[in-house]
Amino acid sequence: MRRQLCAVLTGWVLLLGHEPGAFAQGADATDVLKNKKALNAYREGSALSIEGDFAGAMRLYKKAYKLEPNFRIQCSIALCYEQLKQPVEAAARYKRCLGEGGDKASFAKEIKASLEKAHKRIGLIEVTSPGEGGTVYVDGKPRGQAPQQVAVNPGSYAIEVRRPRATAATTTIKIEAGEIKEVSLVPTAEVMPTVVETPKPEPSPAPKPSRRRVPSYWFWASAGLSVALAVVAVALGGTAWSLREDYFSNPSPDSYQAVKDRQLVTNVFAFSAGAVAAGTAVLFFFTDFAGRSRAKEAETETSMYGLGVRGTF
Repeated sequence: MRRQLCAVLTGWVLLLGHEPGAFAQGADATDVLKNKKALNAYREGSALSIEGDFAGAMRLYKKAYKLEPNFRIQCSIALCYEQLKQPVEAAARYKRCLGEGGDKASFAKEIKASLEKAHKRIGLIEVTSPGEGGTVYVDGKPRGQAPQQVAVNPGSYAIEVRRPRATAATTTIKIEAGEIKEVSLVPTAEVMPTVVETPKPEPSPAPKPSRRRVPSYWFWASAGLSVALAVVAVALGGTAWSLREDYFSNPSPDSYQAVKDRQLVTNVFAFSAGAVAAGTAVLFFFTDFAGRSRAKEAETETSMYGLGVRGTF
């Protein structure tokens, strides 16, 4: 265990660039972790950090922190971020280390000094977008509305500003440790295509309804019925006249009743014929006598200009 602790302290001396002191001794979480799995993960991470595998060490440190949270582990994670040249993440971990108990530790000044050192290595990109502003994206990830100050690690980045209904403005910049750069991006408004409205053809006026809407066969049927009733009434009237002559030549109660009955029937048929004739006269004004001829004319006119109503040329 002493050998492992010495190795850890030696590794941290190399990382911190300091002589062995309170920070190296106090920040080591080996003697304070009680969870065996957390302790083993922490030791394995320390071994990897000595070998220079800081990414692997950081994964194991984070695993140990989940098993048993301790501010010292946050300091170890921050050291790994520093070696990976990610001061933004290192500063965030140093802040957590202080907030979770490191500010009361004997090596608090060393932690704050490391935090200040990480801040000095952070690059700042100040993005503006005159006009309507827009959403700032760094390497495709949204970082808030413009104007926006974005803290980044040293390196190259694709900066983009997007607006609704506009073509995004994009640029690529390279920033060094502690450098501040200003970027102004204005998206290009999209030109809306001009929509030419095609005038709609005016609907043809609806044909005026004809006064004569009844098919002609109704008129002819009514006229035929009135004629038939009139013929029957005339025939019955003739027989009634004949019976009347017989009654005057030979009066009797039976002959008298026969005349009355025949006159009644004759009157019924006569009145019926008259009523039907009157209805026929009225029906005349509502009968479409030219219905067939108009239909033929419409069909002929349609076929002259192309496809007919029935789908024929």
